[in-house]
Amino acid sequence: MAEVNAAQGAAVPFRVPDPLTDPTVVLPSVSGGRPRTNARFPVQLYVRARPWFRVLVLDVRTGEELGAALGMRFSIHRLDAGRSLRTRVQRVRDAMAGSAAADGIPTPAGCSPYGVQAGRDDPEAAAYIADAQARGAAEEEPRGKTEHAVVSGAPRGSSSWPLGAEEDAEDGGEWTEVASGSLSAGLERPGGRVYVTPGEAYRVRVCVPHPCVEAELMQVRTCSWQLDPFVFYVTQKVTLVVELHERYSGEPVAGADVMGETLDALPPRPPRPVQQDWCEAPEAHARRIVEQMLDFTVRTSRAASAAAANAAAAAGVEAAAAGGTPVASAAAKPFVPPPARAMSDVCGRAVLSLPPGVRVRVAANTGDEFFATGAEAAYTTSDAPTQRLCLQLERACRVRVRCIDADTGDGVAGFVFKAYDVTAAMAGAAPRHIPGPDAGPSAAQMAELEALIDNELGDLVGAVSVPAGARCVHTSATVGAGAGSGSGWAAEPARCAAGRVLKLVVCGAPDDYLLPHYLCPSDAASQARLVFCYRGSQDVVFRCPRKPVARLSAVDACSLEPVLGARLRVSLRRTAPPYVPEGEERDAAAAAAAAA
Repeated sequence: MAEVNAAQGAAVPFRVPDPLTDPTVVLPSVSGGRPRTNARFPVQLYVRARPWFRVLVLDVRTGEELGAALGMRFSIHRLDAGRSLRTRVQRVRDAMAGSAAADGIPTPAGCSPYGVQAGRDDPEAAAYIADAQARGAAEEEPRGKTEHAVVSGAPRGSSSWPLGAEEDAEDGGEWTEVASGSLSAGLERPGGRVYVTPGEAYRVRVCVPHPCVEAELMQVRTCSWQLDPFVFYVTQKVTLVVELHERYSGEPVAGADVMGETLDALPPRPPRPVQQDWCEAPEAHARRIVEQMLDFTVRTSRAASAAAANAAAAAGVEAAAAGGTPVASAAAKPFVPPPARAMSDVCGRAVLSLPPGVRVRVAANTGDEFFATGAEAAYTTSDAPTQRLCLQLERACRVRVRCIDADTGDGVAGFVFKAYDVTAAMAGAAPRHIPGPDAGPSAAQMAELEALIDNELGDLVGAVSVPAGARCVHTSATVGAGAGSGSGWAAEPARCAAGRVLKLVVCGAPDDYLLPHYLCPSDAASQARLVFCYRGSQDVVFRCPRKPVARLSAVDACSLEPVLGARLRVSLRRTAPPYVPEGEERDAAAAAAAAA
Protein backbone atom coordinates (compact mmCIF):
# COMPACT_ATOMS: atom_id res chain seq x y z
CA MET A 1 0.00 0.00 0.00
CA ALA A 2 1.32 3.44 -0.87
CA GLU A 3 0.05 6.90 -0.02
CA VAL A 4 -0.32 9.70 -2.55
CA ASN A 5 0.43 12.91 -0.66
CA ALA A 6 2.37 15.07 -3.12
CA ALA A 7 0.31 15.48 -6.27
CA GLN A 8 -2.69 14.05 -8.03
CA GLY A 9 -2.27 11.49 -10.78
CA ALA A 10 0.97 10.03 -9.37
CA ALA A 11 1.90 6.39 -10.04
CA VAL A 12 1.48 3.93 -7.15
CA PRO A 13 4.21 1.28 -7.26
CA PHE A 14 3.62 -2.18 -5.81
CA ARG A 15 5.26 -5.63 -6.09
CA VAL A 16 3.48 -8.79 -7.18
CA PRO A 17 5.07 -11.83 -5.46
CA ASP A 18 5.84 -15.03 -7.29
CA PRO A 19 3.66 -17.70 -5.69
CA LEU A 20 6.04 -20.50 -6.68
CA THR A 21 9.26 -19.01 -5.33
CA ASP A 22 8.10 -16.73 -2.54
CA PRO A 23 7.79 -18.81 0.65
CA THR A 24 5.67 -16.13 2.33
CA VAL A 25 2.81 -16.76 -0.07
CA VAL A 26 0.50 -19.58 0.97
CA LEU A 27 -1.81 -20.64 -1.82
CA PRO A 28 -4.99 -22.60 -1.23
CA SER A 29 -5.14 -26.14 -2.54
CA VAL A 30 -7.89 -27.85 -4.43
CA SER A 31 -9.18 -30.93 -2.58
CA GLY A 32 -5.79 -31.58 -1.09
CA GLY A 33 -4.08 -31.55 -4.49
CA ARG A 34 -1.35 -29.25 -5.74
CA PRO A 35 -1.75 -25.52 -5.19
CA ARG A 36 -3.28 -23.28 -7.78
CA THR A 37 -0.90 -20.90 -9.58
CA ASN A 38 -3.46 -18.51 -11.04
CA ALA A 39 -4.36 -16.89 -7.73
CA ARG A 40 -5.74 -13.32 -7.68
CA PHE A 41 -4.12 -10.69 -5.45
CA PRO A 42 -6.28 -7.73 -4.38
CA VAL A 43 -4.80 -4.23 -4.74
CA GLN A 44 -6.24 -1.68 -2.33
CA LEU A 45 -5.81 2.05 -2.97
CA TYR A 46 -6.79 4.53 -0.27
CA VAL A 47 -7.62 8.02 -1.48
CA ARG A 48 -8.66 11.21 0.25
CA ALA A 49 -10.79 14.09 -0.97
CA ARG A 50 -8.81 17.06 -2.17
CA PRO A 51 -9.08 20.10 0.10
CA TRP A 52 -10.45 23.32 -1.32
CA PHE A 53 -9.74 26.95 -0.70
CA ARG A 54 -11.49 28.71 2.12
CA VAL A 55 -10.85 32.46 2.41
CA LEU A 56 -12.16 34.12 5.55
CA VAL A 57 -11.95 37.85 6.25
CA LEU A 58 -12.70 38.48 9.92
CA ASP A 59 -13.18 41.67 11.88
CA VAL A 60 -10.32 41.98 14.34
CA ARG A 61 -12.64 43.22 17.11
CA THR A 62 -15.88 41.27 16.72
CA GLY A 63 -14.75 38.22 14.72
CA GLU A 64 -17.53 38.80 12.18
CA GLU A 65 -16.93 37.43 8.68
CA LEU A 66 -16.91 40.38 6.26
CA GLY A 67 -15.46 39.00 3.02
CA ALA A 68 -18.67 37.69 1.52
CA ALA A 69 -20.83 40.43 3.02
CA LEU A 70 -18.76 43.23 1.46
CA GLY A 71 -17.98 41.37 -1.76
CA MET A 72 -14.21 41.69 -1.41
CA ARG A 73 -12.13 40.90 -4.48
CA PHE A 74 -9.57 38.10 -4.26
CA SER A 75 -7.00 36.35 -6.43
CA ILE A 76 -5.26 33.00 -5.97
CA HIS A 77 -1.87 32.24 -7.58
CA ARG A 78 0.07 28.99 -7.55
CA LEU A 79 3.86 28.86 -7.33
CA ASP A 80 4.93 26.63 -10.21
CA ALA A 81 8.50 26.06 -9.05
CA GLY A 82 8.71 22.74 -10.90
CA ARG A 83 6.82 23.84 -14.01
CA SER A 84 8.85 26.86 -15.05
CA LEU A 85 10.97 26.55 -18.20
CA ARG A 86 14.13 27.37 -16.29
CA THR A 87 13.55 24.61 -13.76
CA ARG A 88 12.63 22.05 -16.42
CA VAL A 89 15.70 22.90 -18.51
CA GLN A 90 17.93 22.51 -15.48
CA ARG A 91 16.31 19.14 -14.65
CA VAL A 92 16.88 17.82 -18.15
CA ARG A 93 20.48 19.06 -18.15
CA ASP A 94 21.15 17.34 -14.85
CA ALA A 95 19.68 14.12 -16.22
CA MET A 96 21.73 14.36 -19.43
CA ALA A 97 24.91 14.99 -17.49
CA GLY A 98 24.44 11.84 -15.36
CA SER A 99 26.83 8.94 -15.81
CA ALA A 100 25.55 5.91 -17.72
CA ALA A 101 28.66 3.80 -17.20
CA ALA A 102 27.31 2.32 -13.99
CA ASP A 103 24.47 0.67 -15.83
CA GLY A 104 26.59 -0.39 -18.79
CA ILE A 105 24.00 0.78 -21.28
CA PRO A 106 25.30 2.37 -24.50
CA THR A 107 23.83 5.84 -25.00
CA PRO A 108 24.43 8.74 -27.36
CA ALA A 109 27.59 10.72 -26.83
CA GLY A 110 27.62 12.45 -23.45
CA CYS A 111 24.03 11.57 -22.63
CA SER A 112 22.66 9.07 -20.16
CA PRO A 113 19.50 7.05 -20.74
CA TYR A 114 17.88 9.13 -17.99
CA GLY A 115 18.63 12.23 -20.01
CA VAL A 116 17.09 10.68 -23.12
CA GLN A 117 13.98 9.77 -21.18
CA ALA A 118 13.86 13.24 -19.60
CA GLY A 119 14.11 14.80 -23.02
CA ARG A 120 11.25 12.65 -24.23
CA ASP A 121 9.14 13.62 -21.24
CA ASP A 122 9.81 17.33 -21.73
CA PRO A 123 10.29 18.05 -25.44
CA GLU A 124 10.12 21.83 -24.94
CA ALA A 125 13.08 21.83 -22.54
CA ALA A 126 15.01 19.39 -24.77
CA ALA A 127 14.38 21.61 -27.81
CA TYR A 128 15.62 24.64 -25.89
CA ILE A 129 18.82 22.81 -24.87
CA ALA A 130 19.45 21.63 -28.42
CA ASP A 131 18.94 25.13 -29.76
CA ALA A 132 21.28 26.58 -27.12
CA GLN A 133 23.95 23.99 -27.93
CA ALA A 134 23.64 24.81 -31.61
CA ARG A 135 24.28 28.47 -30.85
CA GLY A 136 27.18 27.58 -28.56
CA ALA A 137 25.48 28.96 -25.46
CA ALA A 138 25.08 25.84 -23.39
CA GLU A 139 25.02 27.80 -20.13
CA GLU A 140 22.47 30.35 -21.21
CA GLU A 141 19.56 30.67 -18.80
CA PRO A 142 16.04 30.94 -20.18
CA ARG A 143 14.21 34.14 -19.38
CA GLY A 144 10.91 33.84 -17.63
CA LYS A 145 7.96 35.73 -18.98
CA THR A 146 6.00 35.85 -15.74
CA GLU A 147 6.78 36.90 -12.20
CA HIS A 148 9.06 34.65 -10.16
CA ALA A 149 8.98 34.05 -6.44
CA VAL A 150 9.75 31.57 -3.70
CA VAL A 151 7.96 30.99 -0.46
CA SER A 152 10.08 32.55 2.22
CA GLY A 153 9.41 31.96 5.87
CA ALA A 154 8.09 28.42 5.41
CA PRO A 155 10.15 25.33 4.44
CA ARG A 156 9.06 23.25 1.49
CA GLY A 157 6.53 20.68 2.58
CA SER A 158 5.53 22.60 5.70
CA SER A 159 2.19 24.25 6.29
CA SER A 160 3.52 27.02 8.52
CA TRP A 161 2.19 30.46 7.66
CA PRO A 162 4.57 33.45 7.48
CA LEU A 163 2.89 36.35 9.25
CA GLY A 164 2.09 39.21 6.93
CA ALA A 165 3.55 37.21 4.01
CA GLU A 166 4.80 40.40 2.34
CA GLU A 167 8.29 38.90 2.12
CA ASP A 168 10.37 39.94 -0.85
CA ALA A 169 10.06 37.45 -3.69
CA GLU A 170 13.16 36.00 -5.27
CA ASP A 171 13.74 34.18 -8.52
CA GLY A 172 12.61 30.61 -8.03
CA GLY A 173 9.35 29.98 -9.82
CA GLU A 174 6.43 31.39 -11.72
CA TRP A 175 3.15 32.53 -10.23
CA THR A 176 0.18 31.19 -12.18
CA GLU A 177 -3.29 32.51 -11.52
CA VAL A 178 -5.67 29.82 -10.34
CA ALA A 179 -8.82 31.81 -9.59
CA SER A 180 -10.01 35.35 -9.01
CA GLY A 181 -13.29 37.03 -8.35
CA SER A 182 -15.49 38.17 -5.51
CA LEU A 183 -15.89 36.41 -2.19
CA SER A 184 -19.62 37.06 -2.39
CA ALA A 185 -19.83 34.43 -5.16
CA GLY A 186 -19.03 31.80 -2.52
CA LEU A 187 -15.98 29.56 -2.48
CA GLU A 188 -17.83 27.21 -0.12
CA ARG A 189 -20.47 26.17 -2.62
CA PRO A 190 -19.84 22.90 -4.43
CA GLY A 191 -20.00 24.57 -7.81
CA GLY A 192 -17.65 27.41 -6.82
CA ARG A 193 -14.94 25.47 -5.03
CA VAL A 194 -11.30 25.87 -6.07
CA TYR A 195 -9.36 22.78 -5.10
CA VAL A 196 -5.88 22.69 -3.58
CA THR A 197 -3.04 20.45 -4.64
CA PRO A 198 -1.28 19.48 -1.41
CA GLY A 199 2.45 20.16 -1.31
CA GLU A 200 2.28 23.23 -3.53
CA ALA A 201 2.59 26.87 -2.51
CA TYR A 202 -0.22 29.35 -3.08
CA ARG A 203 -0.53 33.10 -2.75
CA VAL A 204 -3.88 34.60 -1.84
CA ARG A 205 -4.55 38.32 -2.12
CA VAL A 206 -7.62 40.13 -0.82
CA CYS A 207 -8.47 43.76 -1.56
CA VAL A 208 -10.17 45.31 1.46
CA PRO A 209 -12.63 48.10 0.55
CA HIS A 210 -14.58 50.65 2.55
CA PRO A 211 -16.00 50.54 5.30
CA CYS A 212 -12.87 48.73 6.44
CA VAL A 213 -9.40 50.22 6.41
CA GLU A 214 -8.41 50.06 2.74
CA ALA A 215 -5.49 47.70 2.20
CA GLU A 216 -4.32 44.77 0.08
CA LEU A 217 -3.71 41.72 2.25
CA MET A 218 -1.61 38.76 1.13
CA GLN A 219 -0.69 35.34 2.46
CA VAL A 220 1.77 32.83 1.02
CA ARG A 221 1.49 29.27 2.26
CA THR A 222 2.49 25.73 1.32
CA CYS A 223 -0.79 23.83 1.57
CA SER A 224 -1.24 20.34 2.96
CA TRP A 225 -4.11 17.87 3.15
CA GLN A 226 -5.56 19.77 6.08
CA LEU A 227 -8.60 21.88 5.20
CA ASP A 228 -6.99 24.99 6.70
CA PRO A 229 -8.61 28.27 5.61
CA PHE A 230 -6.76 31.43 4.65
CA VAL A 231 -7.78 33.80 7.43
CA PHE A 232 -7.36 37.57 7.09
CA TYR A 233 -8.05 40.12 9.80
CA VAL A 234 -9.36 43.57 8.94
CA THR A 235 -10.30 46.61 10.95
CA GLN A 236 -13.67 48.21 10.46
CA LYS A 237 -13.69 51.97 10.51
CA VAL A 238 -15.65 53.96 13.05
CA THR A 239 -17.80 56.93 12.19
CA LEU A 240 -16.64 60.28 13.51
CA VAL A 241 -19.30 62.97 13.18
CA VAL A 242 -17.60 66.37 13.18
CA GLU A 243 -19.95 69.23 13.97
CA LEU A 244 -18.87 72.71 12.88
CA HIS A 245 -20.45 75.69 14.63
CA GLU A 246 -19.68 79.36 14.74
CA ARG A 247 -18.43 80.19 18.22
CA TYR A 248 -20.23 83.53 18.57
CA SER A 249 -23.65 82.91 17.09
CA GLY A 250 -23.74 79.11 17.39
CA GLU A 251 -24.92 78.68 13.81
CA PRO A 252 -23.75 75.64 11.78
CA VAL A 253 -21.03 76.09 9.21
CA ALA A 254 -21.89 74.49 5.86
CA GLY A 255 -19.64 73.76 2.90
CA ALA A 256 -16.41 73.35 4.87
CA ASP A 257 -13.80 70.79 3.83
CA VAL A 258 -13.07 68.59 6.86
CA MET A 259 -10.01 66.33 6.87
CA GLY A 260 -9.16 63.57 9.34
CA GLU A 261 -5.48 62.61 9.25
CA THR A 262 -4.36 59.47 11.10
CA LEU A 263 -1.24 60.11 13.16
CA ASP A 264 -0.59 56.59 14.49
CA ALA A 265 0.16 53.46 12.54
CA LEU A 266 -2.35 50.65 12.72
CA PRO A 267 -1.55 47.93 15.28
CA PRO A 268 -0.21 44.67 13.80
CA ARG A 269 -2.76 42.06 12.84
CA PRO A 270 -3.04 39.16 15.28
CA PRO A 271 -1.68 35.78 14.12
CA ARG A 272 -4.06 33.18 12.78
CA PRO A 273 -4.72 30.06 14.83
CA VAL A 274 -2.24 27.25 14.18
CA GLN A 275 -4.15 24.05 13.50
CA GLN A 276 -2.60 20.66 13.87
CA ASP A 277 -1.90 19.02 10.54
CA TRP A 278 -2.97 15.52 9.64
CA CYS A 279 -0.64 12.95 11.21
CA GLU A 280 1.46 15.75 12.73
CA ALA A 281 3.30 15.03 15.95
CA PRO A 282 2.36 17.18 18.97
CA GLU A 283 5.98 18.32 19.28
CA ALA A 284 6.00 19.63 15.70
CA HIS A 285 2.67 21.35 16.26
CA ALA A 286 3.94 23.05 19.42
CA ARG A 287 7.11 24.09 17.61
CA ARG A 288 5.08 25.81 14.89
CA ILE A 289 3.05 27.66 17.54
CA VAL A 290 6.23 28.91 19.21
CA GLU A 291 7.70 30.00 15.87
CA GLN A 292 4.56 31.95 15.07
CA MET A 293 4.61 33.68 18.45
CA LEU A 294 8.26 34.64 17.97
CA ASP A 295 7.56 35.91 14.47
CA PHE A 296 4.64 38.02 15.69
CA THR A 297 6.74 39.45 18.54
CA VAL A 298 9.56 40.35 16.16
CA ARG A 299 7.21 42.06 13.75
CA THR A 300 5.56 44.03 16.55
CA SER A 301 8.95 45.17 17.83
CA ARG A 302 10.00 46.20 14.35
CA ALA A 303 6.84 48.27 13.91
CA ALA A 304 7.45 50.01 17.25
CA SER A 305 11.09 50.69 16.33
CA ALA A 306 10.05 52.08 12.96
CA ALA A 307 7.52 54.40 14.62
CA ALA A 308 10.16 55.62 17.10
CA ALA A 309 12.67 56.17 14.28
CA ASN A 310 10.11 58.12 12.25
CA ALA A 311 9.35 60.32 15.26
CA ALA A 312 13.07 60.94 15.73
CA ALA A 313 13.40 61.78 12.04
CA ALA A 314 10.51 64.26 12.28
CA ALA A 315 12.17 65.85 15.32
CA GLY A 316 15.42 66.05 13.35
CA VAL A 317 13.69 67.86 10.51
CA GLU A 318 12.24 70.38 12.97
CA ALA A 319 15.68 70.82 14.56
CA ALA A 320 17.24 71.39 11.17
CA ALA A 321 14.59 74.01 10.37
CA ALA A 322 15.40 75.73 13.66
CA GLY A 323 19.13 75.72 12.94
CA GLY A 324 20.02 72.54 14.81
CA THR A 325 21.50 69.24 13.68
CA PRO A 326 19.16 66.98 11.69
CA VAL A 327 18.66 63.37 12.70
CA ALA A 328 18.81 60.95 9.79
CA SER A 329 16.74 57.79 9.76
CA ALA A 330 16.36 55.19 7.07
CA ALA A 331 13.63 53.18 8.81
CA ALA A 332 10.60 52.29 6.75
CA LYS A 333 7.40 53.98 7.72
CA PRO A 334 4.65 51.74 9.11
CA PHE A 335 1.32 51.52 7.37
CA VAL A 336 -0.78 54.64 8.01
CA PRO A 337 -4.19 54.93 6.34
CA PRO A 338 -4.70 57.87 3.97
CA PRO A 339 -6.55 60.96 5.24
CA ALA A 340 -10.35 60.95 5.20
CA ARG A 341 -12.21 63.94 3.78
CA ALA A 342 -15.82 65.10 3.85
CA MET A 343 -17.86 68.26 3.29
CA SER A 344 -20.09 69.66 6.00
CA ASP A 345 -23.79 69.74 5.20
CA VAL A 346 -26.37 72.43 5.95
CA CYS A 347 -26.44 71.27 9.57
CA GLY A 348 -22.66 71.71 9.84
CA ARG A 349 -21.98 67.96 10.10
CA ALA A 350 -19.21 66.11 8.31
CA VAL A 351 -18.96 62.31 8.59
CA LEU A 352 -15.45 60.80 8.58
CA SER A 353 -14.59 57.10 8.52
CA LEU A 354 -11.45 56.49 10.60
CA PRO A 355 -9.69 53.49 12.16
CA PRO A 356 -10.45 52.83 15.83
CA GLY A 357 -7.93 53.28 18.61
CA VAL A 358 -5.62 55.77 16.85
CA ARG A 359 -4.80 59.44 17.22
CA VAL A 360 -6.18 61.63 14.45
CA ARG A 361 -5.89 65.29 13.56
CA VAL A 362 -9.19 66.82 12.49
CA ALA A 363 -8.94 70.10 10.59
CA ALA A 364 -11.60 72.19 8.88
CA ASN A 365 -10.62 74.22 5.83
CA THR A 366 -12.99 77.19 5.56
CA GLY A 367 -10.79 79.55 3.58
CA ASP A 368 -10.77 83.21 4.62
CA GLU A 369 -14.24 83.08 6.11
CA PHE A 370 -13.01 81.81 9.48
CA PHE A 371 -9.81 82.08 11.49
CA ALA A 372 -7.55 79.07 11.96
CA THR A 373 -8.13 79.28 15.72
CA GLY A 374 -10.37 76.41 16.73
CA ALA A 375 -10.43 74.89 13.24
CA GLU A 376 -8.07 72.05 14.22
CA ALA A 377 -8.21 69.52 17.05
CA ALA A 378 -6.49 66.27 18.09
CA TYR A 379 -8.75 63.33 18.85
CA THR A 380 -8.26 59.69 19.83
CA THR A 381 -10.85 57.37 18.36
CA SER A 382 -12.38 54.62 20.47
CA ASP A 383 -14.18 51.39 19.61
CA ALA A 384 -17.61 53.01 19.64
CA PRO A 385 -19.31 52.75 16.23
CA THR A 386 -20.34 56.44 16.21
CA GLN A 387 -18.41 59.24 17.86
CA ARG A 388 -18.82 63.02 17.88
CA LEU A 389 -16.47 65.96 17.84
CA CYS A 390 -17.47 69.63 17.86
CA LEU A 391 -15.28 72.43 16.49
CA GLN A 392 -16.02 76.04 17.45
CA LEU A 393 -14.90 78.32 14.62
CA GLU A 394 -14.10 82.01 14.90
CA ARG A 395 -15.71 83.95 12.08
CA ALA A 396 -13.36 86.40 10.43
CA CYS A 397 -15.25 89.67 10.00
CA ARG A 398 -13.85 92.17 7.49
CA VAL A 399 -14.41 95.92 7.73
CA ARG A 400 -13.71 97.83 4.55
CA VAL A 401 -13.04 101.58 4.73
CA ARG A 402 -13.56 104.10 1.93
CA CYS A 403 -12.80 107.82 1.78
CA ILE A 404 -14.69 109.98 -0.71
CA ASP A 405 -14.66 113.64 -1.67
CA ALA A 406 -17.28 115.56 0.32
CA ASP A 407 -18.34 117.52 -2.76
CA THR A 408 -18.08 115.15 -5.74
CA GLY A 409 -18.34 111.72 -4.05
CA ASP A 410 -15.28 110.43 -5.91
CA GLY A 411 -12.86 108.09 -4.18
CA VAL A 412 -9.74 109.69 -2.71
CA ALA A 413 -6.42 107.91 -2.31
CA GLY A 414 -3.85 108.61 0.38
CA PHE A 415 -5.97 108.65 3.55
CA VAL A 416 -4.58 106.55 6.41
CA PHE A 417 -6.86 104.97 8.98
CA LYS A 418 -6.29 102.84 12.07
CA ALA A 419 -8.51 100.30 13.81
CA TYR A 420 -8.61 99.81 17.60
CA ASP A 421 -10.36 97.06 19.55
CA VAL A 422 -12.61 98.82 22.11
CA THR A 423 -14.72 95.82 23.14
CA ALA A 424 -13.63 96.11 26.77
CA ALA A 425 -14.37 99.84 26.82
CA MET A 426 -17.91 99.22 25.57
CA ALA A 427 -18.84 97.64 28.91
CA GLY A 428 -18.48 101.03 30.65
CA ALA A 429 -20.95 102.63 28.21
CA ALA A 430 -23.70 100.14 29.19
CA PRO A 431 -25.10 99.48 25.68
CA ARG A 432 -28.72 98.40 25.45
CA HIS A 433 -28.83 96.54 22.15
CA ILE A 434 -25.20 95.59 21.45
CA PRO A 435 -24.54 91.94 22.42
CA GLY A 436 -21.53 90.90 24.46
CA PRO A 437 -18.35 89.38 23.03
CA ASP A 438 -18.98 85.84 24.33
CA ALA A 439 -22.31 84.88 22.76
CA GLY A 440 -24.45 86.69 20.24
CA PRO A 441 -27.75 86.38 18.41
CA SER A 442 -28.38 84.34 15.31
CA ALA A 443 -28.51 85.80 11.82
CA ALA A 444 -32.32 86.11 11.93
CA GLN A 445 -32.21 87.93 15.25
CA MET A 446 -29.35 90.12 14.07
CA ALA A 447 -31.40 91.32 11.10
CA GLU A 448 -33.95 92.78 13.53
CA LEU A 449 -31.29 94.37 15.77
CA GLU A 450 -29.09 95.77 13.00
CA ALA A 451 -30.76 99.19 12.77
CA LEU A 452 -30.89 99.59 16.55
CA ILE A 453 -27.22 98.66 16.91
CA ASP A 454 -26.12 101.11 14.20
CA ASN A 455 -28.02 103.98 15.84
CA GLU A 456 -26.63 103.17 19.26
CA LEU A 457 -23.07 102.93 17.94
CA GLY A 458 -23.45 106.36 16.33
CA ASP A 459 -24.44 107.82 19.69
CA LEU A 460 -21.57 106.16 21.55
CA VAL A 461 -18.73 107.29 19.25
CA GLY A 462 -17.77 110.18 21.49
CA ALA A 463 -18.41 108.32 24.73
CA VAL A 464 -16.23 105.29 23.94
CA SER A 465 -12.62 106.42 23.69
CA VAL A 466 -9.53 104.54 22.66
CA PRO A 467 -7.81 103.40 25.90
CA ALA A 468 -4.50 105.00 26.66
CA GLY A 469 -1.65 102.94 25.25
CA ALA A 470 -4.00 100.78 23.19
CA ARG A 471 -2.33 98.93 20.38
CA CYS A 472 -3.60 99.44 16.87
CA VAL A 473 -4.91 96.18 15.43
CA HIS A 474 -4.86 97.29 11.80
CA THR A 475 -3.47 100.11 9.68
CA SER A 476 -4.05 100.71 6.00
CA ALA A 477 -4.30 103.47 3.38
CA THR A 478 -6.84 104.13 0.66
CA VAL A 479 -5.83 103.60 -2.95
CA GLY A 480 -7.31 104.16 -6.37
CA ALA A 481 -8.53 107.75 -6.72
CA GLY A 482 -11.27 108.31 -9.26
CA ALA A 483 -14.99 108.41 -9.92
CA GLY A 484 -15.57 104.66 -10.02
CA SER A 485 -17.24 102.70 -7.25
CA GLY A 486 -14.02 100.72 -6.73
CA SER A 487 -11.88 103.74 -5.93
CA GLY A 488 -10.95 105.18 -2.57
CA TRP A 489 -11.05 101.83 -0.72
CA ALA A 490 -8.42 100.74 1.78
CA ALA A 491 -5.79 98.43 0.39
CA GLU A 492 -6.50 95.82 3.08
CA PRO A 493 -9.67 95.53 5.18
CA ALA A 494 -9.53 95.28 8.96
CA ARG A 495 -10.15 91.76 10.27
CA CYS A 496 -11.37 90.65 13.68
CA ALA A 497 -13.45 87.93 15.29
CA ALA A 498 -17.21 88.14 15.47
CA GLY A 499 -18.55 89.91 18.55
CA ARG A 500 -15.77 92.49 18.76
CA VAL A 501 -16.24 96.25 18.48
CA LEU A 502 -13.72 98.24 16.43
CA LYS A 503 -13.18 101.96 16.44
CA LEU A 504 -11.97 103.26 13.08
CA VAL A 505 -10.05 106.55 13.14
CA VAL A 506 -8.78 108.49 10.11
CA CYS A 507 -5.35 109.71 11.18
CA GLY A 508 -3.70 110.89 7.96
CA ALA A 509 -4.74 112.83 4.86
CA PRO A 510 -3.10 113.62 1.50
CA ASP A 511 -1.71 117.11 0.78
CA ASP A 512 -4.81 118.54 -0.90
CA TYR A 513 -7.38 117.19 1.59
CA LEU A 514 -8.27 117.70 5.23
CA LEU A 515 -9.23 115.14 7.82
CA PRO A 516 -12.96 114.33 8.01
CA HIS A 517 -13.03 116.11 11.38
CA TYR A 518 -12.94 119.54 9.66
CA LEU A 519 -16.11 118.78 7.73
CA CYS A 520 -18.17 118.87 10.92
CA PRO A 521 -16.00 119.42 14.00
CA SER A 522 -18.93 119.12 16.38
CA ASP A 523 -19.83 115.62 15.17
CA ALA A 524 -17.50 112.95 16.53
CA ALA A 525 -18.86 110.45 13.99
CA SER A 526 -17.32 112.41 11.14
CA GLN A 527 -13.79 111.53 12.23
CA ALA A 528 -14.26 108.09 13.85
CA ARG A 529 -16.75 105.22 13.65
CA LEU A 530 -17.71 102.36 15.91
CA VAL A 531 -18.35 99.08 14.12
CA PHE A 532 -19.88 95.99 15.71
CA CYS A 533 -18.46 93.01 13.79
CA TYR A 534 -20.93 90.18 13.33
CA ARG A 535 -20.96 89.21 9.64
CA GLY A 536 -18.53 88.53 6.85
CA SER A 537 -18.03 92.01 5.39
CA GLN A 538 -19.06 95.51 6.49
CA ASP A 539 -18.38 98.87 4.84
CA VAL A 540 -17.60 102.26 6.40
CA VAL A 541 -17.45 105.47 4.33
CA PHE A 542 -15.82 108.76 5.42
CA ARG A 543 -16.60 112.06 3.65
CA CYS A 544 -13.44 114.18 3.44
CA PRO A 545 -13.30 117.93 2.57
CA ARG A 546 -10.75 119.52 0.30
CA LYS A 547 -8.33 122.08 1.67
CA PRO A 548 -9.62 125.67 1.11
CA VAL A 549 -7.91 127.59 -1.67
CA ALA A 550 -7.41 131.41 -1.28
CA ARG A 551 -6.92 133.42 -4.46
CA LEU A 552 -5.15 136.80 -3.97
CA SER A 553 -4.93 139.61 -6.56
CA ALA A 554 -3.85 143.32 -6.59
CA VAL A 555 -5.99 145.86 -8.54
CA ASP A 556 -5.88 149.58 -9.17
CA ALA A 557 -8.09 151.52 -6.73
CA CYS A 558 -9.45 153.79 -9.46
CA SER A 559 -9.62 151.71 -12.61
CA LEU A 560 -9.80 148.30 -10.90
CA GLU A 561 -7.30 146.99 -13.38
CA PRO A 562 -4.98 144.16 -12.16
CA VAL A 563 -1.60 145.28 -11.00
CA LEU A 564 1.29 143.10 -11.89
CA GLY A 565 4.46 142.72 -9.85
CA ALA A 566 2.91 143.43 -6.45
CA ARG A 567 4.43 141.42 -3.59
CA LEU A 568 1.91 139.96 -1.16
CA ARG A 569 2.48 138.50 2.30
CA VAL A 570 -0.06 136.09 3.88
CA SER A 571 -0.02 135.53 7.65
CA LEU A 572 -2.05 132.94 9.54
CA ARG A 573 -3.17 133.17 13.16
CA ARG A 574 -4.25 129.94 14.89
CA THR A 575 -7.48 130.43 16.78
CA ALA A 576 -7.65 126.86 18.17
CA PRO A 577 -5.13 124.16 19.05
CA PRO A 578 -4.29 121.76 16.22
CA TYR A 579 -6.53 118.74 15.97
CA VAL A 580 -4.88 115.47 16.93
CA PRO A 581 -6.74 112.31 15.85
CA GLU A 582 -7.72 109.93 18.60
CA GLY A 583 -4.95 107.49 19.39
CA GLU A 584 -2.24 109.79 18.01
CA GLU A 585 -1.69 111.82 21.18
CA ARG A 586 1.55 110.08 22.03
CA ASP A 587 3.01 110.67 18.58
CA ALA A 588 1.88 114.32 18.60
CA ALA A 589 3.46 114.92 22.01
CA ALA A 590 6.69 113.35 20.84
CA ALA A 591 6.71 115.54 17.71
CA ALA A 592 6.06 118.71 19.76
CA ALA A 593 8.86 117.84 22.17
CA ALA A 594 11.21 117.27 19.28
CA ALA A 595 10.29 120.61 17.70
CA ALA A 596 10.86 122.46 20.99
